Amino acid sequence: MPNDKWIADLKTVLQVAKARLDVREKKKTEQVAKERYVVADYIRNNKVPRARIAVEHLVREDYKIEAMDRVEAYLDTLLMRMQLIKDRP
Repeated sequence: MPNDKWIADLKTVLQVAKARLDVREKKKTEQVAKERYVVADYIRNNKVPRARIAVEHLVREDYKIEAMDRVEAYLDTLLMRMQLIKDRP
């Protein structure tokens, strides 16, 4: 059975990880939003091959952001269940 200090330390680590993930996700989202304007400029300037490469990169970044959302949801679930682990006899 885990002791209270171990649970408190784990809870702290999970909260820090969630906060870091939140910051990283926000930064990536802003970066992708800016990059979309760049893609539009490529298309306007008839640089379609370059725009296609940039769009592929944007799609990968969107997948990363979605993965961050899932990890964040998992961390939330773990944090909510920490009390259940602590109260376990």
